[in-house]
Amino acid sequence: MSQSYTLHTLAYTVFLLHSAKYAVHSVSGVLLGKKTSKGIEITDAVPCFHGEVLKGSLEIAFQQIEIYATQTSTQIIGFYTANLNAADKEPSVAVTRIMDTIDERFSGAVLLVVSASILVH
Repeated sequence: MSQSYTLHTLAYTVFLLHSAKYAVHSVSGVLLGKKTSKGIEITDAVPCFHGEVLKGSLEIAFQQIEIYATQTSTQIIGFYTANLNAADKEPSVAVTRIMDTIDERFSGAVLLVVSASILVH
């Protein structure tokens, strides 16, 4: 049985604006949400990096995001990324490792790869 996903406007807006603001960099961030009887709801996104993902900074970011998620009754359910090269639609090795970690904690974790081509007129 396939999983149903709902992407809320706030989450969509946050990762698109993050991607647009730093269009000359790769960007990435964390997706927050929750499981419901209808599937997985992606309710918010937290921008983390524009440029290279740094392990130490990532650990601190995840600690702070987990606190925020608890306060908002959500949890870390995935990650988003937009590559520097619009033609590159595959996640980096670092993003793949991050997703492996998220997937260990949340079954059905979501990876959104934002295509830079949608940000260009």
